[in-house]
Amino acid sequence: MTAPFLVAPIPSLPDFPGHVAQYHIMLNLDRSRFLQDFYDYKWTLTGNLGDTFLMLLAGPLLGVERGAWAIAAAAPALM
Repeated sequence: MTAPFLVAPIPSLPDFPGHVAQYHIMLNLDRSRFLQDFYDYKWTLTGNLGDTFLMLLAGPLLGVERGAWAIAAAAPALM
């Protein structure tokens, strides 16, 4: 299941850009006046926060796009 991520620079997941945008806002909202003018980020306890929590760790280390790619590649193996 993880094999397609080894050859594709951008995974063919239709919701991937939305996740990357969410992660970017989450990680940069406190530093960007532009984002603060248009977005607000409120944590809500839901059933699928695993990727969001992983991004809190991976995002600062790998960057938003690489971190999202790594999480999406690891998800099938983790399940």
